[in-house]
Amino acid sequence: MVLNRLPTLSYVLALLLWCQGCVIYSFRSSALSPKVKTFCIQPFRSVTALGPPGLAKSLTDKLTQELLHKFRLKQVGTGGDIQFAGTITNLKYTPVAAQANEKGRSTTRTQLTITLEVTYTNPHNKETGFTKKEFAQSADIEPAKLATEEMQLVDTVLTKLVKELLSASVDNW
Repeated sequence: MVLNRLPTLSYVLALLLWCQGCVIYSFRSSALSPKVKTFCIQPFRSVTALGPPGLAKSLTDKLTQELLHKFRLKQVGTGGDIQFAGTITNLKYTPVAAQANEKGRSTTRTQLTITLEVTYTNPHNKETGFTKKEFAQSADIEPAKLATEEMQLVDTVLTKLVKELLSASVDNW
């Protein structure tokens, strides 16, 4: 009876060891020195006339949450081991070409693009830092839904921007 279960137990054991190996060899925070324990973010500014109120604060908060939870860093007011500062330089809505929808009819789309200019400083690895680097991300929506779903669209674009920013800075990809 025990011999019949031996292959199953072997597979389970191998799976557990493999999963443990995935955790040990994670690529998360690969560019951060073990000395990096804190971060600070100067609140983002917005110099664009368009966009919802609180756009810059939403971006600052989203970046802060990622650094706190995914990278387990502590936030400080000034002098963090890594530092971010930036400006939302552009927010624009652009009509894009007609596309076929699921019913075979053509529909127009509106594309929201948000552009940032960011400075990142990492005194423990100066090669990964950058000054006034531009990041831009976009997402599409049907114009009829823009009035009711604009905040969700903005949130989608901000999420993409934070991911791209962290890839360029903390992950150094």
